[in-house]
Amino acid sequence: MLELIACSSIVVYFFVRVQFVNSLIESYLKQVENDRKPIALDVASIKTLRVVAETKTDFTTCATHIYLKEIFCCFTMFQDLYRFQFFSAVKQTKELCISVMALHQEGPLRERARTMWKMIEETPPRFSVYDMWEMNAGMFVTAFSLVYGTMLLAGPILFVIVDSFIAAFLAYRFEQFFSAVKQTKRLCISVMALHQEGPLRNKVRTMWKMIEETPPRFSVYDMWEMNAGFFVTVFSLVTSMIVTLIQFEVL
Repeated sequence: MLELIACSSIVVYFFVRVQFVNSLIESYLKQVENDRKPIALDVASIKTLRVVAETKTDFTTCATHIYLKEIFCCFTMFQDLYRFQFFSAVKQTKELCISVMALHQEGPLRERARTMWKMIEETPPRFSVYDMWEMNAGMFVTAFSLVYGTMLLAGPILFVIVDSFIAAFLAYRFEQFFSAVKQTKRLCISVMALHQEGPLRNKVRTMWKMIEETPPRFSVYDMWEMNAGFFVTVFSLVTSMIVTLIQFEVL
């Protein structure tokens, strides 16, 4: 439970910083278009971000694209904490080999990287316990389902409801972050529509391309995507289990 709360707080950290980037772009668009549309998000923290963006920072001079890149890099590092470390390292090695091959079309360095990539591609590492259980994300799902089902039959329903509520709240926080990133993408398109060329268009196009090609995503051990759909999944699962428990009690 404490880990879920800590994870939720870290997601807010990323959401606030992406929202600050959005405030910078919105402030610039207001100056150019002289547009005073109402703000959709009107909470105190968002108001503070907008005031800082309008009074302390200039979108045309600050390196917003570098700042957004660093946010995504930190988010990727945060995502790596919720992956199986060994298999994540192997995947990263494979990606690095592809990057080296893209830089060198020929030569001994390409051959070395190609040999490593081919080794991982043809014989990927795997670990099984007596050839019965494959130790990967699927094994975690199976064990979790078994333990969680036992807890449902033996423990109180309140425990399940509280944990499900925290998980749903965490999914809501992630959805806020992803919505802020989508808003950044829309604002970048708006700026590119105003500037057909120049350094400002190049900066915004870099930001747009970054979001378009590598959009941020978060999954728990490559099993559950943390977004709005996760809330529906958890609600359906808990509802089905509660109905099953009530049937056991009544029948």
